[in-house]
Amino acid sequence: MSDQITIVDEQIELWPLDKIIPYEKNAKIHDEEKVAALAEKIKKNGFQDPIKIDENGVIIGGHCRRLAAIKAGLKQVRVLVLRGLTEEQKQELRIFDNKIAARGSYDEDLLNAQILELTQANISLSDLGFSETEADAWMKTFGNLDTNLKLDETPAESTAEPEKELAKTPTIDEIKARDKEYKPIYQIVVMCKDEDDQRAVYERITQDGYECRVQTI
Repeated sequence: MSDQITIVDEQIELWPLDKIIPYEKNAKIHDEEKVAALAEKIKKNGFQDPIKIDENGVIIGGHCRRLAAIKAGLKQVRVLVLRGLTEEQKQELRIFDNKIAARGSYDEDLLNAQILELTQANISLSDLGFSETEADAWMKTFGNLDTNLKLDETPAESTAEPEKELAKTPTIDEIKARDKEYKPIYQIVVMCKDEDDQRAVYERITQDGYECRVQTI
């Protein structure tokens, strides 16, 4: 942004909505879904972010907030009045605000973990600024969320029975305690060079009275 911009005076004031004038050449497009989501947020938490206007009431930043405030039924909102700017400086601020808002990225793992924590605390995805399409897509990504949830619903407690733990392999002592007739089997594996060596070892072991089983791997 230009170093030449100097805000002579700025002040937060309470203005009637009908006195706030949209900038006629505003290039930013706000879809109805986004406006509706912000309106619901305003109804729940109040109007927190002032609209930036010049001394004549023309919006410098906050067209979407104005539309959402109207949809939420507000009659007046807080505004930040920026006085003493030239038309070029106002335009520069408008474009800068729109462009800078579109920049940036997220640590997706960290973000999704925080969103999941909030949904488990009964915060709906619409309260986090998700559109219905975005909410559906997000919920389908996470297997532990019910993909049939509506936008303003929160995950219900699961009625499914908890998964049973896999059976553990019993120890020798556990087997002995359970089966008094338990008889241990002791084995030894002999590695042979080839089939002839295997046959010779087998004959020698069986001649000595041991039970032997031939196996080729």
